[in-house]
Amino acid sequence: MGTEKQMKLHDAMEIVLKERGGIATASELANEINIRKLYVRKDGQPLPSSQIKLRAKNYSQFRKTEDGSIELVDE
Repeated sequence: MGTEKQMKLHDAMEIVLKERGGIATASELANEINIRKLYVRKDGQPLPSSQIKLRAKNYSQFRKTEDGSIELVDE
């Protein structure tokens, strides 16, 4: 019971972005990840878009576009 390993947030973001053609807003990403339970916070609260923005800033495979969307970058 509960022995499966949790997906990392940046991996969940990558999955959703690939399905959406490589670009989405932080809100769209958070909503999709929450609905599909791809990533669940330790406190059980819904994933906020602010956490998506912070994670995107810290990983080179993501880039913020001029309109504020998050884009998957080819590495």
